[in-house]
Amino acid sequence: MTDHEVEIEYLKRDIKALNQKVEGLRSQYISKAEYAPVQKLVYGVTGLILTATILALFALLIKQ
Repeated sequence: MTDHEVEIEYLKRDIKALNQKVEGLRSQYISKAEYAPVQKLVYGVTGLILTATILALFALLIKQ
């Protein structure tokens, strides 16, 4: 084997190892569809809290 052939074999082995790592990482992430209900819930609660805060500030301003 020449040096180039040896290097090519090393590169092939490294690529296989990287592909296995990528596949392992893909199994740890959630898809956008799975995240959508969580996102809607968090945005809804945040909007409710901000609305309540703004209305409470307006109520304080009106009383004065």
